[in-house]
Amino acid sequence: MPRSSSASQYCWHTGLLLVSVGAAIALSISMGVRQSLGLFLTPMNQLAGISAASFGMAMAIQNLAWGISQPVTGYLADRFGSRIILLSVGPVYAVGLLLMAYGEDLGLLVGGGVLLGLAVSGSAFGVVLGAVSRAAADKTRALAVALPTCCSPIVHLSRPHADTNRYAAPQRLPFSP
Repeated sequence: MPRSSSASQYCWHTGLLLVSVGAAIALSISMGVRQSLGLFLTPMNQLAGISAASFGMAMAIQNLAWGISQPVTGYLADRFGSRIILLSVGPVYAVGLLLMAYGEDLGLLVGGGVLLGLAVSGSAFGVVLGAVSRAAADKTRALAVALPTCCSPIVHLSRPHADTNRYAAPQRLPFSP
């Protein structure tokens, strides 16, 4: 009996499933941690004495480093493969987070700014979804790319962000009585 066209249209094989799940995990970790950094401003301010201006400058440097290095990491991923790029930016991400956590203002700017920007460029959408696109057939490519993208915010649901506020002192807004 011939297969129906709708059943053969979404042909998923084991390799594509593994690449899609791996892409969802990589995006969830990479983008989830990056997008959660703002939650740590109050504890960093109170415990480490890092000002909001220094933290904001580090995040601005991070976005610039991400944007400037994205074409280079995309080229390297096309040339050498996404797996090598993902494995090489993992330690850069870890060192950036350590410098951000334990460094003073310079550690924040270099670690949280430059290193995290470089690491995010090699572990974010461009590199990861390129691997998924290469593994998918033409008919399944849109769905294969959409699933990891939709799963990327899962880290926000799985991590207890409420604990970051336990160090925060009650704040008064400038316009409150």
